[in-house]
Amino acid sequence: MFDYALKPCFFDSRKAMRELGVGFRPVAETLSDALAYFRDARML
Repeated sequence: MFDYALKPCFFDSRKAMRELGVGFRPVAETLSDALAYFRDARML
């Protein structure tokens, strides 16, 4: 199991974007919302 975790893995979201119309938010926005959630839940 750990051997697999040490191998390089590359993922491409183009197929999901093309076929499913998936979109992604900017990382900064996602992290900001996550931190706000954890603060509100008193987990930070």
